[in-house]
Amino acid sequence: MRNLFVPVIKRVLFPGINCLINGYAKCKWYEERGASSTATHYETNRARRDYIQETFCLVGNFDDSQVELTAGEHKFDVSYMLSGNLPTSFKCRNGSIKYRIRVIVERPWRMNLSYSSPFIVIHPLDLNKESISLRNPFTEEMSKNFKLDFTSERLFMTATIPYRGYVPGQTINILIDVNNQSRTHVKEVKVTLKKIIFLNSEKPKKKTKILKLSEAKISTDHVPIQSKL
Repeated sequence: MRNLFVPVIKRVLFPGINCLINGYAKCKWYEERGASSTATHYETNRARRDYIQETFCLVGNFDDSQVELTAGEHKFDVSYMLSGNLPTSFKCRNGSIKYRIRVIVERPWRMNLSYSSPFIVIHPLDLNKESISLRNPFTEEMSKNFKLDFTSERLFMTATIPYRGYVPGQTINILIDVNNQSRTHVKEVKVTLKKIIFLNSEKPKKKTKILKLSEAKISTDHVPIQSKL
């Protein structure tokens, strides 16, 4: 629920005051199509999906008749039940998911007066109700040979996290075992948390763009030759 305040300096007649609530997702990016001797040509990929498009009449009846609003401050209570499957608000370099509420005062004698305010939607997620696999630990193993080090053993590493799924506010505990049997001194082991974003365009044709963004980085101590961490 939002409390909307409309100040009026003097008594006026006008068609009405409307409140619009909308939410949408959109994306746009450019891809090079080719180049000529004078310019480089790009293709614009875009898409938009609307989630909310609601209009409430605060004053008036959506017709041609005019209503009177006396001088002073007028308060309107607006209530709207959000759907439970709305995606969380989001913004990145090439796309966004936005929600906003907008009030429009129609003034036939001059340009309409409007006020817009964004609001944030957070989609609730209960991991206890999601797939049971999200509660299982995850382990990744790898080995590596260093360049110009063909005669020694490899570096072996194992990384484990206690769960596959997390929600905002949780701490991700990472267990890393490093066994450096090579003849190369390892200065540090870096751990990076990355966000992977999929953008799907619809025009001029369906395409997918993948963004990989680093959200956090941490580093461990060095791992000397023939040692473990």
